[in-house]
Amino acid sequence: MRRADIEMFSDFTSPWCYITTRRLQATIRALSATVQARLLWQPFAVQAPGDAPHQSSTSEFFAAVGPAEGIEFALDRIIDVRDTLDAHRLVWLAARDSPGGEVVDDLVERIYRAHLSEGRDISSPTTLATLAGESGLDPQRAALLLAGRDGAEEVRDLERRAFHLGIEAAPFLLINGMVGVRGTPSSDSLYETIQGASWFGVRGPQARVA
Repeated sequence: MRRADIEMFSDFTSPWCYITTRRLQATIRALSATVQARLLWQPFAVQAPGDAPHQSSTSEFFAAVGPAEGIEFALDRIIDVRDTLDAHRLVWLAARDSPGGEVVDDLVERIYRAHLSEGRDISSPTTLATLAGESGLDPQRAALLLAGRDGAEEVRDLERRAFHLGIEAAPFLLINGMVGVRGTPSSDSLYETIQGASWFGVRGPQARVA
């Protein structure tokens, strides 16, 4: 059995990250039975103006490309958020409490959809606790986490790690610690890349991206 550890560096404010997430998850489901894939969500802070989602041409573009990925973008409804630290903290909690579980993937999907399709405020602890409950997490535990600072330094450390690896923009995939994929590749390209990287095994987490 070959192995593919796939680190997804992304931020919830980026439509391209949402599209890449959908393609990646579909690709993982399509992998051969000889490849065991593990998806690891890594935080990356996309700086404004980023994708400029409120521009009419940008909204129209993503509204047109979204359906092919099963996404109904509504970028004209987006609520601006100061940062997404709390959303990433919540994913950190889910990954810590349910490593390898589908609940983490469900939470990531739910946060993307809330921000990019439903116009909900993902910087609000109340909204995030609700999304946690909708994803199978304990909403009270999520609210307790968000009321404090648990996970904040851990998330910042992960963001700094991305910088030290040479990752300058999201989305970015790092497969088995050595194969980097920038941007939003096609599903076919993702499939071939993951299959190929699985032959080399998993390297240490500090492999720098060229």
